[in-house]
Amino acid sequence: MNSAHNPSSREFFEQMYTHDIDPWNFASDPYESSRYDAIVHCLSGKRFARAFEPGCSVGVLTARLALFCDHLLATDLSETAVARAMQRCAAYTNVHFLTASVADIDPGALDLLVLSEIGYYFNTLDLTRWAGRLLSRVRLGGTILTCHWRGVSSDHLLSGDQVQEVFQHLAADRSYVLTAARCTENYKLQSWTSE
Repeated sequence: MNSAHNPSSREFFEQMYTHDIDPWNFASDPYESSRYDAIVHCLSGKRFARAFEPGCSVGVLTARLALFCDHLLATDLSETAVARAMQRCAAYTNVHFLTASVADIDPGALDLLVLSEIGYYFNTLDLTRWAGRLLSRVRLGGTILTCHWRGVSSDHLLSGDQVQEVFQHLAADRSYVLTAARCTENYKLQSWTSE
């Protein structure tokens, strides 16, 4: 498969962001806004020392997560997306950005891991590998939050429901406690605590 057409490649995402400043309308779509509201609602009243948001795109959710975190690492495969996210979050000195693949990065010990709109760009085996590694980095009492769209897209290797099932199995294997769940027609959100 040509890397520009491979939905888990750097070239695929760079091409998307080069052609459109916000290819998935994260900053303007009412669906995205409602999904971000649900994520923020799950985190309300909490404070996290170290957090990680891979697949940060143009930083719309990142800016909202920054309010809950002492240190937030946000990454994306696309240099263009990361540059736009840095501009959007310039006022938040607690946010740090890297251009990197979620499959390769080790964020260190975490208190919050947010996996949003990222899992379906991988096959089940690869998703299980990197997600399992990241979940193991969440410290005792830490939070894992996952949220994915339930629709169908030609660039997705897995459905949102399949992605959430992988996370659910990984969390169960580690005896993490489910603390929040929301399933709408459009997305599925789950949150666990590492105990």
